[in-house]
Amino acid sequence: MVVKAKVGRKRYIAFEIIAGGEGLTRGKLVKAICSRADELGLRNRPDLILIEGGRGIVRTDQRNQRDAVALLNSFSAESSGLRLQTIRASGTIKTLKESFFPRQVRSP
Repeated sequence: MVVKAKVGRKRYIAFEIIAGGEGLTRGKLVKAICSRADELGLRNRPDLILIEGGRGIVRTDQRNQRDAVALLNSFSAESSGLRLQTIRASGTIKTLKESFFPRQVRSP
């Protein structure tokens, strides 16, 4: 049996902060995601990998990808004012970073 079959594959989901991102820190977003996951009864919460410039990336496993997308999109219906929208999912974090977090070109 292949190791990936036992452990499972990771999926990375890029999201965008639509509203309510003023003064939002990494810690506050992690707390919001955890509490929302508890409200929805999800056992496996997505892990926040990166947040930068109104966009972010969370990691989950392949079996819980749909739940993670639903969790992030559920912030749109919440009354706290925080609105998130998923942009794209990928099997590698590199693809999402290249597409949505372009590095600044350094001049020599």
